[in-house]
Amino acid sequence: MAQVLKIIPLTALSYFIAGWLGQVFAIPPGYATVIWPASGVAIAACLLFGYWPIVGVLLGSALVNISIGYDNTGQINILLPVLIALGSALQTAVAYTLVRRFIGKRLEFYNVRHVLSFIVLAGPVGCLISASTGTSILYGFDLLSSDQVLLNWLSWWLGDSVGVVVLVPWLAVLFRKHFAVYYDHPLRVLLALSIVSLTTVILTLSTAYFEINKQRQAFNSSADLSSTLLSERIKNSVDILYSMAGYIRGSGKVTVPEFQDFSESIMSQDRAIKTLSINHVLEEQDIVSYEANMSLLHGFPFSV
Repeated sequence: MAQVLKIIPLTALSYFIAGWLGQVFAIPPGYATVIWPASGVAIAACLLFGYWPIVGVLLGSALVNISIGYDNTGQINILLPVLIALGSALQTAVAYTLVRRFIGKRLEFYNVRHVLSFIVLAGPVGCLISASTGTSILYGFDLLSSDQVLLNWLSWWLGDSVGVVVLVPWLAVLFRKHFAVYYDHPLRVLLALSIVSLTTVILTLSTAYFEINKQRQAFNSSADLSSTLLSERIKNSVDILYSMAGYIRGSGKVTVPEFQDFSESIMSQDRAIKTLSINHVLEEQDIVSYEANMSLLHGFPFSV
């Protein structure tokens, strides 16, 4: 029991750190990333300690998703991160169960069949769960539009799969005594893993760069369009106001019903104009007579 109490917080901390590092490659809104090392940490912990690390995965995933939500909104949300964490924990449990069912309790990294089976079961197959549940949850919370669902799901699935395929071999090499991994040429193994990792990082950084660049271009295009529409809207409103000024100058004396009819016609054409009024400029000596005329016109005492 004492070992279990160590395994769970250690797994949670490792998952949180790996998830925090994975945010470097995140695609907005931040829950999907082109490489998610935490998924590799989760399955590696199960390979070493069985099913108990799944509790740590749940805790670590909830914490890292709470931090993502706080970075996006400035608020601490519990429900959404916990739901996503449940998907991550379920994925780890299913992937580890598949590995035990088709490979056995002992994963032999020198056995080609074991390695290929692990890559398929723990990677693309097992990682379908978190991508599907997570994307559905984000869509259900209106954090994704319908046209973003497929890209987010694909990024999530690929990120988890790449995290498993890349990180687990590294952990097996670095902690080979725990994984019972033995090899005759350690430098060759490290060189091969380094090349694979470097290639993965370059590809993921390139993907993230192009995605961010595409979003930036879309934002700029939308901003330019909005600026053009706003300028046209303002110009249209100003032209209408000039036409009103010309109408008043050309008509001499405008009665209240005439002004009201003209104003309603203008406001029906341009929703940006909410109200119109005539503001008279008076000399001080004209104020008393103006107040008397307005009181007579409207039928109640009027004062400036």
